[in-house]
Amino acid sequence: MRPRNACIAVVALAAACLIPEPARAFTVGSVGTSGCHETITEAALRDVRGAFATAKPIAPSTDEEAMIADLPFSVPDDMRDLAAASLLVGVRDNDLKGRSPAEFDQLAIIQADPTTQREHCLRGPGDDEPNGSQTAIANCEQFIDERVAEALSALDASGAPDPNARVEISVWLSLRERVTVALPTFWVRIGQAMHALQDSFAHTYRTADGARVTTVLNWVDWANGQLVESRDGPPHKMVMDQCDDDDPILTRNRLLATQASTDFLRAALDPSTSTAQKTAAVDQVLAKYIDYSPGCTAQNDWCDAAENAFPASCGCHTVGAARTGLAGFAAFVLVALLARRRRRARWLAVPFALALFAIPRDAHAEPRFAISANAGGSIADPAFAQSLGLRIRLGRHFILGADGELEEWFDINGARIAPGVACFYATGILRFPMNARGFDLRTTFQLGAAYELVQLEGVPSGSSGPFFGVYPLGLAWRLGRHLTFTFDPLGVAVPVPHLRGTPFAYPQFRSQLGFEIGL
Repeated sequence: MRPRNACIAVVALAAACLIPEPARAFTVGSVGTSGCHETITEAALRDVRGAFATAKPIAPSTDEEAMIADLPFSVPDDMRDLAAASLLVGVRDNDLKGRSPAEFDQLAIIQADPTTQREHCLRGPGDDEPNGSQTAIANCEQFIDERVAEALSALDASGAPDPNARVEISVWLSLRERVTVALPTFWVRIGQAMHALQDSFAHTYRTADGARVTTVLNWVDWANGQLVESRDGPPHKMVMDQCDDDDPILTRNRLLATQASTDFLRAALDPSTSTAQKTAAVDQVLAKYIDYSPGCTAQNDWCDAAENAFPASCGCHTVGAARTGLAGFAAFVLVALLARRRRRARWLAVPFALALFAIPRDAHAEPRFAISANAGGSIADPAFAQSLGLRIRLGRHFILGADGELEEWFDINGARIAPGVACFYATGILRFPMNARGFDLRTTFQLGAAYELVQLEGVPSGSSGPFFGVYPLGLAWRLGRHLTFTFDPLGVAVPVPHLRGTPFAYPQFRSQLGFEIGL
């Protein structure tokens, strides 16, 4: 490993260790986690589509295509229809509830909700020994049965999901962010049920063959620092959330979860069975994969479970460190961007090098007109921006200009980069000459229009709206009569390219640097 890459890896690890850990099992896809739920679900759907015509794709509308393209995780080409995308949205919903995978503080709150532990096949606050595991399994099965009943009610006469039977669900998209969309009921509800079924393999101790549940884990009491293992059961273990580890137990759980999901989806979509028969077939799948085996207690170390060897969490876990977690995530994102975009990072470093090593010369008799070129970026609502414009010096303290800007938007979780908006705006600069080696302080204002370049959910390409920006405190360094280096360490840029219906804005906390070339 090169020294520079080694440094990046160390910083990334240090930043990641500051992030508070919500309870996820298996993990859903994000910048820091593998898409376990998605991978397992995709494998099951591919199998069932090969067997039953009832699992056929549903063609998305233009708006739905934009939603699918904007999902914050990697969607395989054969999963880009509305049925598959809705299934994946459903299977992620138990963990996210319309939140971004990066909102660690909010996800920790959502997933520690005592009333939703059954959605993850975990113990609720009242699932205490001696019958806590059995009660938790019953509650998990009840949740699955409720979602299956809703899903089956949305089948048409042929036993296929009715594309017109819809349910509203809150979804986080890469660029559009949080929206409420109406998706096919069957696929959303069956996805939510499959999530709980899959979690039953990562949130339980099982017999050696993995066929039967012996003990259900506890997240909510452990996260609150109130867990007494003999009463509340073993704590939730982050290691068991992994699906890409070669540990024999984790491999077994992943393979069983995939087979269980396949059998489950087959039972719900078998065109030869009635609704009552589908319900009975689903119950048989649950009996096969979530059957409870009694007799394991704290006194016998939960039947000397092999899973006891797994730690309760990684050593870098910090419970409740919301502010630290957000700062850690920001550092992680920055490092990830540098690693992903090394060529762009090197290009952006060129102006810094020129500014640092150039020798200021006489700056008297400044040119009245100049060409301005700028490059900037934002981590909050991530974006790259490049602009080109004209400047006219109206006096010692005021510069007026006009700029055109192109923004690229990107999403860390889905590793997606897309054209964002084209902006055209007037620029006003208040300058405060310091008369020391050619330095000026400046405040910059921008006001104009933004034009959407990419189709988003509810935001058609070509829509337009206002743009405004402000950089309260910047620096200009006159390197010579015809060359000035500018740096704005922190500003706000807000394109609002869509005003109809639900308005859409993409606010950015942006830093930028550039050059002004006098004419």
